[in-house]
Amino acid sequence: MLIAFLLSLLLTLSPHPEVAPATVEADPDPEMAAFLPVRQQVDSCLRAGEYQAAWDLLQEAASRFQEAGWLRPLSACRHRQGVVAERMGKDNMAANYFREALQLVRETGNLPLEKLLCQDLAALLKKTDVKKAFGYLETSLAISDTLFRQETARMTAVFSEQGAAAERARLQEQEQERKRLKAWEWTAGVLAATVLVLLFRRPRKRKEETT
Repeated sequence: MLIAFLLSLLLTLSPHPEVAPATVEADPDPEMAAFLPVRQQVDSCLRAGEYQAAWDLLQEAASRFQEAGWLRPLSACRHRQGVVAERMGKDNMAANYFREALQLVRETGNLPLEKLLCQDLAALLKKTDVKKAFGYLETSLAISDTLFRQETARMTAVFSEQGAAAERARLQEQEQERKRLKAWEWTAGVLAATVLVLLFRRPRKRKEETT
């Protein structure tokens, strides 16, 4: 009972959004882009409590994606099917769809969705199989750490590139200033030489006039 309580507490503290990760919308992959309108329609049906309509939409979309061999949107469909099944009170069916989606995700690669699936399985199994639920939760936490490290590395690279760009801009500005100074020195030198020539020629001209 204590383990189940701790597991419930961890699941409560862990992010557990009801919809698929927002990264799907920003994903440039045309296959995942094809899933976006399906997800929007399904979410609308779920908000209205129309579970059967949501299920029918997902079934049709999953068939299309499976025939096309598009495994990434298929994994997203399976995940949403698990969500709908869970809403309908069909926990065993939901667990099966979550597991199928998890297998597809591990084949194709989508860490945010893999993390979400592990959270869903942990939440679903916490009452019937605490050991497995805890294992999925551990995996979810490990993925969270990986995602954090990846984001940290990405932001570090961005800041590093920004710093490098700023340094390049500074050096370019210094080079332009050096060129402007050199041009000014050359102009000043020409002017000085011109003045000296004029000054030199003027006394000579006066001397010639006196003779």
